Amino acid sequence: MSTFSELPFIVANILAVIAELLILTGSIIYLAKKKTIPGWIMVLSSSVMLLMFVVRPVFFRFFADSFMDSDNLMQIQGVMSIVTTLASLAFAAGFIWAMTQLKKTV
Repeated sequence: MSTFSELPFIVANILAVIAELLILTGSIIYLAKKKTIPGWIMVLSSSVMLLMFVVRPVFFRFFADSFMDSDNLMQIQGVMSIVTTLASLAFAAGFIWAMTQLKKTV
């Protein structure tokens, strides 16, 4: 791939990392205020998602081209996608659980 064709993927990944950092920051703030299971779920799952956003491009950029065949790459990419999706589901569950514990102020 040429540098120009990689640019949209690089920008998208940078934006995803920034968004995930904001989510992780919000989760940490929530956990600092309310040390509950939903808070821990949100922090841990958003940490896993951030880790996957960082590991995936690094892995494919530096390691995948050199020593892996396409079947192994597809398996690794599938596992990374499953881990990211499970972390997203865990975050959503923790978020919904945390919202149900909020007291109504109206």
